[in-house]
Amino acid sequence: VVEKLFEQRKNWLPEEAATEAAKMFDSLAIQTAAPLLRPGYAVEYERAKARVSDSIRLLIQMISDAGLTVRGVEEEVVVTFAPGQDFGGYLDLVLEDAKGRSVILDLKWSARDKYRREEVQEGRALQLAAYTWLEEQAGRTSLGAGYFMLRQQSLLFTDPYPFSAAQHVPGSDLKQTWVELRTAYDRRMEQLERGDVLVRGIPAETDDTDIDPMPQIEPGCRFCDYR
Repeated sequence: VVEKLFEQRKNWLPEEAATEAAKMFDSLAIQTAAPLLRPGYAVEYERAKARVSDSIRLLIQMISDAGLTVRGVEEEVVVTFAPGQDFGGYLDLVLEDAKGRSVILDLKWSARDKYRREEVQEGRALQLAAYTWLEEQAGRTSLGAGYFMLRQQSLLFTDPYPFSAAQHVPGSDLKQTWVELRTAYDRRMEQLERGDVLVRGIPAETDDTDIDPMPQIEPGCRFCDYR
């Protein structure tokens, strides 16, 4: 809904955006949310539509209050990462301030915002670090990045500017996070090139000298002993 909304126009007012989002929800539900159309799911359908509409109203208001404009949605950025290797991604929502500096928001629909908040607080927001690096490698200045949690209607932003203090989650240095990730990646590739394969599915022994250099993030799978 957000993508199609900003493809249609970039300069929405909060209320009109919320109204249009509700209409788009109805038309897109058949394509992307068919389970909500089953008999007996009317309450869930209306609840989901209201959340989407209310979240977009809040998002538009936050963008306006921060003095930002929408540059693009689902922007593809690809840059050279290493000889023979490209690194790329799609940026959900890219905003700009009056000086043309970019602000990157990644949109999430999750049951809770706890884990994303902890990522930012503990310097483990690898996705945001990668997006910021991509933007700067493309020759643009990034003011920071954050997660907009649609279901919770909350913004978890890594810097105190340009959003209000309530949206700032301290703890992340995205540039440093990327440096650590890149260092770990280079070390891992060196290990592989000399024939050493590090088994990550089991805990390290106390006498292991070759500790895994990759930043430790919470695995998405919670159903086996090798997550």
